[in-house]
Amino acid sequence: MTTLLQPWANLAAPALLKRRRVRKPLARLGAWLAFLVLGTMAATGGPSQPNFIFILIDDMGYGDLSCYGGEGVQTTHIDRLAHEGIRFTQFYVASPICSPSRTAFTTGQYPARWRITSYLAARRENERRGMAQWLDPKAPTLARMLREAGYTTGHFGKWHMGGQRDVGEAPLIAEYGFDESLTQFEGLGDRILPLCDAFDGSPPTRHALGSDNLGRGNITWMDRSKTTGAFVERALKFIQRAEQTGRPFYVNLWPDDVHSPFFPPKDLRGDGSKRQLYLGVVKAMDEQFAPLFDYVRASPTLRSNTLIIVSSDNGPEPGAGVAGPFRGHKGTLYEGGIREPLIVWGPGLVDAAAAGSTNDRTVLSAVDFVPSLARLAGAKLPENVAFDGQDLSRALTGKTQEQRSKPLLWNRPPDRAGQNGERWPDLAIREADWKLLQMEDGSQAQLYNLAEDPGETRNLAEAQPAVVQRLRGQLMDWRKTLPISPPIPPGAANRAVPPRSFVNPIAEGADPWIVRHQGTYISCQSEGNRAIALYFSEQLTMPGRKRIIWRAPREGMCSAEIWAPELHFLDGRWHVYFAGSDGQNRNHRMWVLQSEGADPLGPYTLHGPLYTGDHPETGTDNRWAIDGTILETAGRRYFVWSGWEDERDEQWLYLAPMKDPLTLGGRRVRLCDNDDYLWERVDENERGRGLHEAPQVLQRDGRTFIVYSCSGSWQPSYKLGLLELRANGDPLNPADWKKHPVPVFQSSPNTFGVGHNCFVKSPDGREDWLVYHAKLDRANGWRRTLFAQPFHWTPDGLPLLGAPLSAGVPLPWPAGQVPPRPVRGRWLCAFNQETDLDSFHYYGHHQFMAWADGKLHLGVKPRQPLNAYRAGEKALVAGGNWRDFSASARVCVVEGTRDAGLLFRCTLPAVGYDAQRGYFAGIIPGAGKVVLGSMNGESWREIALVEANVKAGVEHWLSVTARGEEITVRLDGREVLRRTDEEHRAGSIGLRVVDTHATFDDLEIQ
Repeated sequence: MTTLLQPWANLAAPALLKRRRVRKPLARLGAWLAFLVLGTMAATGGPSQPNFIFILIDDMGYGDLSCYGGEGVQTTHIDRLAHEGIRFTQFYVASPICSPSRTAFTTGQYPARWRITSYLAARRENERRGMAQWLDPKAPTLARMLREAGYTTGHFGKWHMGGQRDVGEAPLIAEYGFDESLTQFEGLGDRILPLCDAFDGSPPTRHALGSDNLGRGNITWMDRSKTTGAFVERALKFIQRAEQTGRPFYVNLWPDDVHSPFFPPKDLRGDGSKRQLYLGVVKAMDEQFAPLFDYVRASPTLRSNTLIIVSSDNGPEPGAGVAGPFRGHKGTLYEGGIREPLIVWGPGLVDAAAAGSTNDRTVLSAVDFVPSLARLAGAKLPENVAFDGQDLSRALTGKTQEQRSKPLLWNRPPDRAGQNGERWPDLAIREADWKLLQMEDGSQAQLYNLAEDPGETRNLAEAQPAVVQRLRGQLMDWRKTLPISPPIPPGAANRAVPPRSFVNPIAEGADPWIVRHQGTYISCQSEGNRAIALYFSEQLTMPGRKRIIWRAPREGMCSAEIWAPELHFLDGRWHVYFAGSDGQNRNHRMWVLQSEGADPLGPYTLHGPLYTGDHPETGTDNRWAIDGTILETAGRRYFVWSGWEDERDEQWLYLAPMKDPLTLGGRRVRLCDNDDYLWERVDENERGRGLHEAPQVLQRDGRTFIVYSCSGSWQPSYKLGLLELRANGDPLNPADWKKHPVPVFQSSPNTFGVGHNCFVKSPDGREDWLVYHAKLDRANGWRRTLFAQPFHWTPDGLPLLGAPLSAGVPLPWPAGQVPPRPVRGRWLCAFNQETDLDSFHYYGHHQFMAWADGKLHLGVKPRQPLNAYRAGEKALVAGGNWRDFSASARVCVVEGTRDAGLLFRCTLPAVGYDAQRGYFAGIIPGAGKVVLGSMNGESWREIALVEANVKAGVEHWLSVTARGEEITVRLDGREVLRRTDEEHRAGSIGLRVVDTHATFDDLEIQ
């Protein structure tokens, strides 16, 4: 044990530490008395139970605090805790990445036991890695144990054990034993979401990862550089309330601002490099802790009975933090990924002789927190629970330097396979001073003696085969107890796919309507709620050429909320039926655009509104109406829509005869009740109102059906029901319509909120296809994508729509679909005119791509965003299929700090960040790097990341050359990286951004 001798404000490095030689008798007496007091507290469980404040910093390295040798900044306030408390040098987290690391602190068990082995992400990504969607509430938690022992418990800061991206139904933090919580975008409930200000004159950007659309809690937007202070403020108020009640408290204070993206205050940005921004965040965080530390230190009661514990959840992000003398970083099982600072402060609880000391001997782990703190609190551990940690409370409080009796074990996050061609070990074990790392199958053993070689530079596996065999046996036996699948090797998801396949979602949008005309599919879509666009494509499953055919006027009754347009060819002209309003939903009516001739591009004339009320003879009391479509049967034409009966927001299906394509010719009739079954109601319960909308006509073998959408379109319960017209029945007689008692199409575990569909034939007319939208989020909202899949018929003639397929599942093309006209050889697009975009298939939100100033803009922010979301926007050359080539383009990041660059050898594209198979090479101005990586349709694998002189606002010339397995990337004419990889052999070439607005020009392929 060593002691800190320098004044706390001047601490800079471990070299300042010297050995303590002798304990004075008085110190021994104080230590004995302190132990007696602690033992009494634990035995009685009374008001003298110790308080706990646990500070868990995100992604901070072992060598970043100045009291651990950090040289970049002075972490003055944390250093003072180290000077007055104990600094541990052999403390380990249970995983080199956030979610599992936090799970171990919370449960006292290895996180893989709860199927949390990497960071919790979007639902499909969690499933791909064999992970749970959130920490099971049945798991033992320290907070619950302490609350049962009389504590009040609070969590303030990052959670990341459930609830983020598209997982909106995860348990709230309260369900894990916390009385109060305030979290951020990787958790649910009340939360702070950050505004990222680069202080470059541009407005702050929101950083939410979809959390702002998940609901379940109040949201406060705040400058990211101040969020730690906000969590500190809430923690202080919580502590003050606990003091008033006389109850002991347990507080998690888990700031996330040290995790990228780094946005320190303006005066701490340094030169703007990644490293300097990171150091600025660390400094700002330390300063924001001061009010809490000062408050506890200034209160005699709290000072004598509170433990403050400071650590980090895993190793540093490369290029930001540092791991001190250790090898590795975040994501690796080397020391740099899992060994972290640990500071324990508590003048009334820590042995007086240990104050200001360093414990270099005791090996501690995150899994030890639960049994150790429970012992100090006098809390009872639940029976029949096997904890992986052990009670090391006496070492934590400086009474001993006892050694653990159990080895420590780790498994690598399955999505962190390696980098730059290096495969990282899958499993690791530490027993005494020996540490063994190996692959999942036991191969490639690496053995280190950490006492002699803490930097893991000398592999002793061949010299110590007996040690390897012994540790390997323990490690493999432990591995067999874990309910997890083997790690995913690179390219494992890139299974062989039959040629002429596609994957969903095929496009962004809602309320799809597609017709086939003269060999071309025409899709009709609302454009930003203020216009109507037609898309022309020879392929049902691929986006096509877009043309705006009509824009709403600036004001008036049909100037806003342009919804669900449908294109119909009637009496020799094209007609577009759509809902429009003046901006207030209660004023929605049905309108019609009519073309002058047989050209679907128009020009068009606006007519309407159609009369959809109960008094067509007078035209009074016209009623709310949306989702109009056409039914033709027995030589007559009818209009079918969703409308209100009166002024109440309650939707029914109505039908009326048509005099001509522009006029209804009689009274409306309500086809059926909208609440016969719970599944038709909003919220699917007795209190929910019935809701019918989006009628679609389906006819076959003389039978007529109406497929309708029901429940709430904003909910994951949105689904399709079915009406059938009785043989020879009268469409205007509700008694002639039969409702089927069960839904004909409803959510699956992975694809939900399915509805508002259309029906279309395959190119050869032999197959029936269903096109529908599905929600992006499980929480309420209208962010949606379009899916396509074939459907069939039962032997008795009913439509058999099946179940919605998952995104990313390969499907054969519709029968008769021909590929785009092939593009090979030299190819050039200068983006001189907007029609140059016709050469590309675009995948992303329709408002995030534009042509302007002779350039393609991807990721451009819309002025009036409509259910907008980022999706790694990309544009691929239609019909491209290059194997060996050179491709180049001018790239300029206009706003944002993330990736922009070239996709290549790309196949099976869909809407989504990594929803394509192929490679990507791009610039990252925020990090000053060039990146090369591979995608398998579900996830990203980094191949190389190198430093480069790239800046936002500067036009860079980016080029890629691929010859067989060799890939070369050049920036502004200079080669910056060269790697070999064999995952993808051929495919199209295109342009892509990640959470960034960039421009592209002069794309050339040869």
